[in-house]
Amino acid sequence: MHIINQPFEENIGHYLEKFLNEDYNNFYFMVAYAKNSGVLRLLSHMEGFKANGGKIKGIIGIDQFNTSIEAIENLLDISDELYIYYNESPTVTYHSKVYLFDKENSRAQLFVGSSNFTAGGLYTNYETNVYSEFDLKNPQQKVTVSQVLDMFSLYSDIQNNCCKKVDKELISNLISKNYIKSENDLKIKKTDKEHTGETGKNRKETKLFGIERFYPPTVEKKVHQKNTKNKKVKEIRNNESKLKEKNRTSAIKRVFTSLGEYNCEGMRNSVVQPTLDKFEAKDKTYSYKELYVDNNNRKYSLDMGIISPNEDGNYQLTEIGEMLWEDINKFPEIFQNQLLNYSKLNKDTKELLYPYRALFRVFEEIEELTKLEFLYTLYILKDTRDSSIKTAIENIKEIKSNYPDPEALDKKEKIKVLDEYNRKFNVPFEYDDVWTTERTTYNQFLYFKRHLLSFSTTFIDDKRRFVITKIK
Repeated sequence: MHIINQPFEENIGHYLEKFLNEDYNNFYFMVAYAKNSGVLRLLSHMEGFKANGGKIKGIIGIDQFNTSIEAIENLLDISDELYIYYNESPTVTYHSKVYLFDKENSRAQLFVGSSNFTAGGLYTNYETNVYSEFDLKNPQQKVTVSQVLDMFSLYSDIQNNCCKKVDKELISNLISKNYIKSENDLKIKKTDKEHTGETGKNRKETKLFGIERFYPPTVEKKVHQKNTKNKKVKEIRNNESKLKEKNRTSAIKRVFTSLGEYNCEGMRNSVVQPTLDKFEAKDKTYSYKELYVDNNNRKYSLDMGIISPNEDGNYQLTEIGEMLWEDINKFPEIFQNQLLNYSKLNKDTKELLYPYRALFRVFEEIEELTKLEFLYTLYILKDTRDSSIKTAIENIKEIKSNYPDPEALDKKEKIKVLDEYNRKFNVPFEYDDVWTTERTTYNQFLYFKRHLLSFSTTFIDDKRRFVITKIK
């Protein structure tokens, strides 16, 4: 780990230039603000990176008019994927500053700190950044890089209405609804904004993005007299504080996991089609390295049953893979079939668990499933025997009867529910596991929801983030 003390000793911009000219597969950036002053200084290096086969993927914020139209347009032209993350709430700002280079199964370079994608942020401002190099052959070091990639996936999830994938139409909408301004306008407006406090979040017209609400810890007033009620309130707040932890990984050891994070279209376009494109003929075989496209395509193609290893250690198309190689339009039906055939091995019992079959069994008895019900009944399953599914259904019905709308509960009630069901089901869920979107628990619920929505005649997206709904 190395501290970059900019501008006195060095700057992050020169590091990014250096690694853009090396043989990395991917360059990721997550920044709050971007201006042409920063983008243009790295543009030729990014063009060279792309010419050498590298991929560029980014997420940018647009709060407080600190990202310009020109910067977004130039980043859209050079990036393979570009997203904007914006929360309409006036109290929450997308404020990340993260840069990552990775080379498959080899090494990665990570920068986390205060530098935005601007000339000042990259070269001349007083900025502090931590730079770390990782050996991806080391399992422990690889975990950290995977966490950063998981974070990128979280903020680039367009199922979340705070995230939009950038295209020319979105840029036009952002301009017309006064979310972003030109570089020239920003120079003119800077003084006015400082005096008026203009941030853009007071616009009254139809909003393009959603709202996620987060709350800082409560600042308690000093009380000079003893008060039993205040003591209880303080105790509740302290309990909640203890339950919150920064680590996104849940403490639950689980077997009930989804087949990746992509929906049907994403699995086809981002995983299966790029893998199939590697095969010049359907009877050819390739090494695992030769099939590399990005961090996901090979693993999920294996999980989907598209490719399989042969006796020589190379990989070939399966019968399903050959069908899709000949006609990719068959993918939606095959995707549904593979979900139902997908299984996970419980290493402790050596027993296969079928998560999607279990979900369909559950939906024979209920019409909707909340995240709370999912976590305390299905997420903790160790097998999918008939008796286990029956018990899960009974527990879902009990939770539904006790808490029909769990997201409407206040904080005190949520802590009570957490304690009640942790004791009942003997599990160590934490507050963030159950009640926020910050942990893998939420991701798994979201991924299963995406996959069930591929069965469009059975499930419907009613836009509630914490509920999966069957068509009545």
